[in-house]
Amino acid sequence: MFITHRLFTALMNNQPMGFYPVETLKEDARRFGVPFLNPDVNRSGARCAPDGDVVLLGLGLVKDVGEASAGALVQEREEHGPYRSAADLVRRTGLKPQAVLSLVMAGAFDGVTPNRREALWDAGLGIRPGRNGQRAFAIAGDGGVPAFDDFSDEEKMMGEYRVMGLYPKGHVMEFVRPRLRPEVLPAAAVEAAREGDCITVAGWPVARQHPRGKSGTVFVTVEDETGDVQLILWPRVFARFRRELDSRLIVAHGTISRWDGTTNVIVSRLERLQTRAPLPSAHDWR
Repeated sequence: MFITHRLFTALMNNQPMGFYPVETLKEDARRFGVPFLNPDVNRSGARCAPDGDVVLLGLGLVKDVGEASAGALVQEREEHGPYRSAADLVRRTGLKPQAVLSLVMAGAFDGVTPNRREALWDAGLGIRPGRNGQRAFAIAGDGGVPAFDDFSDEEKMMGEYRVMGLYPKGHVMEFVRPRLRPEVLPAAAVEAAREGDCITVAGWPVARQHPRGKSGTVFVTVEDETGDVQLILWPRVFARFRRELDSRLIVAHGTISRWDGTTNVIVSRLERLQTRAPLPSAHDWR
C-alpha cells in the first residue's frame, strides 16, 4: 500500500500528463484505498506528498498559487511557525488576494478556520508587508470575526473543482444522483447488466477518442461516483448528439454490448445534465 501511495503522489506531481484529468486519477486512487486530502497551509509542502496512508495535496496545486509562491509559504512557516489564520498568512507573506482566496476555497485553511466564509472575511484583515520586505504587525481589534453561515457541501465541492480541478472528498455525481430518475444506473451496476439490455447511465465524460477523425466511431469514458463506463457512438449518433457530448455532464441511453472481455454501452441517445460545477473539459483525442 505504501508503494501505491508513492505511485499516486508521483503521478500527481507530474501533471499534466496521460490520458485522464487529475479528478479521474484521484478516483482511481480512492478505489485502491488511497484517499486524497485537501492542501493545508500548516501541513502541506509545495508539492503533493504521502502522509501516512493518504496523499496530501500540495499548495502549488492550487490555482493562482503555483510552486514558487507555495515554496515561499512553506519556507515562512518553517522559519517562523504555523499560520494562525488567513490574516496571519497575508501579514507574513504578502500573498496576492486571488491566491489567498483560492487557498481558502481549496480548504487549505480548514485546519485553522473550518468555516470558509469566515476565513475569507479574515483574509481581508491581513496587513501586507511593506515594500522593503519588513513584516507587518497585527492590529488588535475588539470585534473579532463575525459569525457567518459556512458554504454548503455542494458549494465547497464547486469551489474545489474551480481552484484545483478535483474534489478530494468525493465526486460531483454524489450531488447530482439524488435528482436523477431511478432507472439511471451507477457505473458500478453496468457490469451486472446482460447483453442487449437497454440501460441509462449518467456522468462526466472525462475522455473522448476519435480514432478515425470526426467521421468515425467515437469512444467516450464516462465517470461517476462509483466508477466509469465506456460508451460507443456510431458516426450517425455522434453527428446527431455531438453538442450534447460537449456538456460537462451527460445522460446516455443505449444497449449493453460485450466483446473480448469488455462491457460497453452502444449509445442511441444523449441528454445534457445541468450542473453548476466548473468541471475541467474532457480530454479529446483524435
